[in-house]
Amino acid sequence: MAMNARANDMPKDSDPLDDYMLVSEAAKRLRVSEETVRRLGREGKVTMVKALARLRVSKASLDAFIKREFKTDQQ
Repeated sequence: MAMNARANDMPKDSDPLDDYMLVSEAAKRLRVSEETVRRLGREGKVTMVKALARLRVSKASLDAFIKREFKTDQQ
């Protein structure tokens, strides 16, 4: 019973996986192949984790990568 009480105390909208996207989603966003996204993870250019048996990319690290790699000279 105590275990259920703790689960009920958590806000229903706080899913830790909300901060991550699938490799396929990141690939679509960057318009590159899934293998390229995996390579970026291996090279440490984006943060990746394995969750629920699937590789996922941190949304924050992908945003930072995009800002770093695709910044323009227009400022």
